[in-house]
Amino acid sequence: MNISKRKLKILIFIYFIIMILIAFMRFPDIRNELKYFIITDEMINNKSWVILTYFNELYPDKPPIYFWILSIIKMITNNYFYPIALIITGIIPFYLTGYIWFKMIKNYCSRRIAYIFLPIFLTFPYLVGVSLVLRMDTLMTLFITIALYLFIKFYTDEREITPLKLISFYLSIVIAILIKGGAGIAIPVITIVVFLSIKKELNFLKKIYFLYGVTSIMIVLGVWFYSISRAEFGLEYINLLIGQETIGRMVKSKSHIRPFYYYILNLPLITLPIMPFFVMELYRKLKDIKKIREWELIDRLSFSLFIPNLIFFSLLSGKLDIYLLPLYGGIIFIGIKGLFSLKTRGFNIAFKTIFALNNSVLIIAILGMNWYNSNYTLKRIIPIINDRNIVVYSYKFPDVKNISHLIGKDEIKPIKNMKSLSKGNLIVIKRKYLKDVSNSKIIYQNKSYSVVEK
Repeated sequence: MNISKRKLKILIFIYFIIMILIAFMRFPDIRNELKYFIITDEMINNKSWVILTYFNELYPDKPPIYFWILSIIKMITNNYFYPIALIITGIIPFYLTGYIWFKMIKNYCSRRIAYIFLPIFLTFPYLVGVSLVLRMDTLMTLFITIALYLFIKFYTDEREITPLKLISFYLSIVIAILIKGGAGIAIPVITIVVFLSIKKELNFLKKIYFLYGVTSIMIVLGVWFYSISRAEFGLEYINLLIGQETIGRMVKSKSHIRPFYYYILNLPLITLPIMPFFVMELYRKLKDIKKIREWELIDRLSFSLFIPNLIFFSLLSGKLDIYLLPLYGGIIFIGIKGLFSLKTRGFNIAFKTIFALNNSVLIIAILGMNWYNSNYTLKRIIPIINDRNIVVYSYKFPDVKNISHLIGKDEIKPIKNMKSLSKGNLIVIKRKYLKDVSNSKIIYQNKSYSVVEK
């Protein structure tokens, strides 16, 4: 099955418009996205551009660049902050990442595979979902992909190794680090070193001034740490950043602790619907590993991106599915190569099925967004809180404090004992704890949350 250039452009335009519509329809997640609202507001109000705070407590979990971008968006857009932030830091980077992979595949593998890859990538259910969430992973993935693309250009044509492009290459890695952290350098370095090791070409690192590049990256990070140290509580912040959030996450994470095999168990779910063909091609490649030096360039790149980084992330203490996001260009390419190993009739059926499933997810997302907002978010609860001029409490629900900037109250007070409250107070609670407030009047409830009056 072939997709023409004109048809591909039309499809991309339609997908992009659908994604924009979903961005304007979504209500933010209470745990992480609304937390980022608080951090962004405090960065603006406190004019603290290197040290992040969350309810005025040090928040060393993330580097600052992402929140610089959010702060600029907030100051310019204000009421439309959330959807515009999703578009600028999620949807656009997602599309640019897909386009860069498309160019790599088209230039160094096959035009036909590239034209199959892009529509599958841009409608891939997991990637679509992640790009519509206010997280820095999608933006970091873009800069990691830029670094890999520039490396491949250097590798295939040494005339491309110019000072400007080398600066762009290492700057991409620096930005990736300052967006999310250590993964911004670990993924491109692991991928490049493994890729070059396959054909015993590690000497190529000298041609891209690798040692000087890494030194420059360290200098930039040193300047960043120096600027932190000059700020109030700067040294404490650095200790937390290095000890708790870098080394701590690698050795003994404070959250998201998972067993070594976590990603292997989850991959079948988060690589749907291309999973059968991905597994089939990966198995075929592993059987053919002795001939790896003879593989096509993008096959070697995808293998070098996926396998060693999967092992690396599996060895870390803290694990989340989204940490594997930068590997998905390689995952989808491997899956599509598996598709192309089928006979023509089987390929056409499989491709049309995958394409139909991907598109159905997009359609369900846009048609079901209002239903999702009503049943699984706090969107309907905020007006109820604002309409009542009384103190609002939360029970076994600490994350609810993240809506404080959306309501006309300074804070939502947490309680552990219902008996301590007098009558006439509102309590926001997760629905699963309703049994603990059985004597209270239910004001509102959806499938996740409730508001009760004691």
